[in-house]
Amino acid sequence: MSLRRAKFVLAALPLLAFPLLLASAGEAHAGGYVGAGIGSGSELSGDIASHFETDEDTTSFRVLVGERFGALAVEGSLFGSQLRGISGLSGDGDFTTLSLGIDLKYYVGLVAGLEGYGKIGLNKTWLTGPDTAEDWNYEGRGQELGVGLQYNINLPLAKVGFWIDYTAQHTELRDGDNQALDGTIEMANIGVSVGF
Repeated sequence: MSLRRAKFVLAALPLLAFPLLLASAGEAHAGGYVGAGIGSGSELSGDIASHFETDEDTTSFRVLVGERFGALAVEGSLFGSQLRGISGLSGDGDFTTLSLGIDLKYYVGLVAGLEGYGKIGLNKTWLTGPDTAEDWNYEGRGQELGVGLQYNINLPLAKVGFWIDYTAQHTELRDGDNQALDGTIEMANIGVSVGF
């Protein structure tokens, strides 16, 4: 994990303590939920890192909907990251990855409403370029692994979860006979989920 990502995670940890001031902790063990999160720029490796970079002004995001069955959950997500072009292939424009994913998550109770989880999933990813780059049609399939922490509160009308999520997404992007862009995109997001 890079120094920038470590600083982000450490800065986000106090947010997990915030719910302690709002209500007593409760456990969420079943039912549907929706959520959203945001984070700093992603870490890149592989061919993707040869043509793109992220900086302090780029962001990543995650929107999710899921159904939980005890310790297991099935979750669909829409997520992505901003990228900056740095090569002759990409130029110096702004790019975006957009992915649709399906994950299987497994939760482990830790203490007083705090849970840890691991997840594994599949995704479909599109890489879009600047408005001037109409010939960018990269897309591909990939896999993802992730871990996270979630703090749950049972409120009168909803179950609320505050979370930190780290996901490593491996993807193989293709655009006809153009150069392949295989690599890994690692992103950390903080967010909130509401159960129903």
